Amino acid sequence: GEYRTALYYFQRMLEIASSSAMRTTAQLGVLRCSSLLNDKENTIQAANHLLEDETITEEVRKEALYCRAKAHLKEQQYGLAVVDLTPLSKEVRTAMGAEAKYLLANAYFQLGSVDLAEQEVMSFTQMQTSQQYWLAKSLILLADINIQRNDIFQAKQYLLALQTNYRQEDDIQSIIVEKLVALEEMNINEEVNEIEEDTL
Repeated sequence: GEYRTALYYFQRMLEIASSSAMRTTAQLGVLRCSSLLNDKENTIQAANHLLEDETITEEVRKEALYCRAKAHLKEQQYGLAVVDLTPLSKEVRTAMGAEAKYLLANAYFQLGSVDLAEQEVMSFTQMQTSQQYWLAKSLILLADINIQRNDIFQAKQYLLALQTNYRQEDDIQSIIVEKLVALEEMNINEEVNEIEEDTL
């Protein structure tokens, strides 16, 4: 867990690396430590160096794209994140791929491309995945998409269905409850506004 110390030694290792394998190992260490330290600039720089190397394995390439995408998202650079997340989102059987699929849909949503966000979520539901957490997060995003479109009824239906069927012990159920409470408040406010308009 001493990521800052590890980063220092990986950087030193990079300086004295005498082979491409040693350089890749050091650069990967720099990438992981920078990412864990939430050092967005160094994460992007380390990922760029790795991705310029044509000899890296597919797994290393995916990890570099993933870390760079997460750094872009923290900077709210959603367009850049989309570029990195798109290839990662093709395979949702792994935790990284499933998270990438959700993050891609959410990035489109943040960019205001609601239709593209919905397309990503709907394609996720059609794909074979055991990563139920990220699928559930995507369905919650689908509820948000419907809220954005002012379709409160449909949003509520998605949340209620997920509440009934989701069985894992994590934060999904509490997120659903928060969303449903917020929807209820929106309904109450709408009803109050309608009453006020009628009385006028």
